[in-house]
Amino acid sequence: MWAKDYALEIPGSEGLGGQGRGHCEASVPTENVEESYEENVQHCWVYYNSRMNSVKDWCNWTLISRHYSDLQYCLEYHADRFGLGFPNPLAERRILETHLIHFANCSLVQPTFSDPPEDVLLAMIIAPICLIPFLVTLVVWRMSDWLATKTALIPPPERSPEPFCCAIYPDVPTRRPEAPCRFRVFWATTMAMSFEWPWQYRFPPFFTLQPNVDTRQKQLAAWCSLVLSFCRLHKQSSMTVMEAQESPLFNNVKLQRKLPVESIQIVLEELRKKEHDAFISICFTGNLEWLDKNKSSFLIMWRRPEEWGKLIYQWVSKSGQNNSVFTLYELTSGEDTEDEEFHGLDEATLLRALQALQQEHKAEIITVSDGRGVKFF
Repeated sequence: MWAKDYALEIPGSEGLGGQGRGHCEASVPTENVEESYEENVQHCWVYYNSRMNSVKDWCNWTLISRHYSDLQYCLEYHADRFGLGFPNPLAERRILETHLIHFANCSLVQPTFSDPPEDVLLAMIIAPICLIPFLVTLVVWRMSDWLATKTALIPPPERSPEPFCCAIYPDVPTRRPEAPCRFRVFWATTMAMSFEWPWQYRFPPFFTLQPNVDTRQKQLAAWCSLVLSFCRLHKQSSMTVMEAQESPLFNNVKLQRKLPVESIQIVLEELRKKEHDAFISICFTGNLEWLDKNKSSFLIMWRRPEEWGKLIYQWVSKSGQNNSVFTLYELTSGEDTEDEEFHGLDEATLLRALQALQQEHKAEIITVSDGRGVKFF
């Protein structure tokens, strides 16, 4: 590792021999430790700059990712040697400095690429089409194999089937509550693979909120768009901040970077705000609602309640069911709504949508024998 090539010794530690770092830290004044760490950091910085000067395009992450990762490793390595912890103010100052020097002029607009040749494009279209029958056959075959032995697999009535799987993948659509966990994992994995991550998600500085006001506004707009797109694809409506930090949404395992909890709360608060500059932010009004005073859990709405209400009322009018009464279950889980976008909508968001319609005198929330229902006018 190139970080070790520039290591300096802590002043006054010549006679310590094999005593551990804890003894060294207790024996050396804090000023000397910080000065020694600063000298090592300076060597990291000089070496990093020499490598960056050999790169023509600083905004091309493919070219500079190795250099940036080496700088971060060097800072972290020496911080660990001197017992200062990482991140620390000295290291953060260097990271911020490289952002301002090397990345300040990088555009957040996603680069465009030319179309591939027609023969390659044709192959890219035909190959997935040919794979669909095979995948469908494979799923049907595995399901039929499971159904043949489902008597032995179904748990007792007093226990919910596949409790762990249902907790991890509660929103995976299935008409069989006893469906095996492997099928739900397969479905959820397929949905995750189909999600197209924005280019910023592969750029490490994206996971550190920038101090420059204009840059931060653009960064928050990109985060807002990503949160809404991700939750919409996975039909994720509510979670805690800690769950969100560990999910792929805010945790890029490949880069080993995750957005801090404080930064996640700033992004979520941006989604909650009632006023936005349309030229700066693409977050819509009221896409999020905090579920507790500590702002530790939240309800995410990739469509506003008014928009959901409009979709539901359009379906009611189109199907000629005005002046009809529905239970909440019929609206979100009934066979008649399977092809509608609001099918599978969580009850909390559904109630807010119906309350919006009630304010417009287009519906009335009522109590029915099976619980709550709604009458449309």
